[in-house]
Amino acid sequence: MIGLMKKDLYCLKQYFRQYILMVLFFAVFGFFMKSPSYVIFMGMIMGVSLMFSTLSVDEMGGFGFSLTLPVSRRQIVGSKYLLLIVGMACILLCSMGLGLIIAVAADVSYSEVFFCTVSCGGFYLLVMAIVIPVAFRWKVEKARIVLLGIIALPAIVVILIFRQMNEVQKELFEQMVEMNLSTIVIVLGIVAIIALLFSYLISARTFEREEL
Repeated sequence: MIGLMKKDLYCLKQYFRQYILMVLFFAVFGFFMKSPSYVIFMGMIMGVSLMFSTLSVDEMGGFGFSLTLPVSRRQIVGSKYLLLIVGMACILLCSMGLGLIIAVAADVSYSEVFFCTVSCGGFYLLVMAIVIPVAFRWKVEKARIVLLGIIALPAIVVILIFRQMNEVQKELFEQMVEMNLSTIVIVLGIVAIIALLFSYLISARTFEREEL
């Protein structure tokens, strides 16, 4: 399992320089915007991009190479999910650190940084729990389309709902959300973990049936 993760990291090595430059760009941009949430959110987007990069490499021949090793198909799938979790932890810790620096410089509440970190982590797990099985079943390009739909659909729904509200209703809705932030984060985390477990089982079963 560790060897499979090392293989993925070696494949990503060629992208590290450009990702570091992107992190620096987002950090500077977030500093001028005085928005630590922006840095954390863009860190999550980069994490999604990294996972797609590893899946794309394997789709182009990496899976065939992995199957020549003394590992099972479930272990190959499991290494992807382990890389997902470890990568998410590293990216969120780095982006949270940058977010805290921006929060100190811009006099922004630390609670915003921690809330954004936890909620982005939960959303990231939930999104990848849907996208990874799609990538194993219908390939990476279709998974990218599904990803765009997952991100765009909630945004469209929220915009349509807000258009139907007057100013008083909008204010009441925002207050209700603020009062239940901790509950929302906890529920999102639980749902994301359960979804990730089911996602692994679906991906493993799909890959075991796949002919390469």
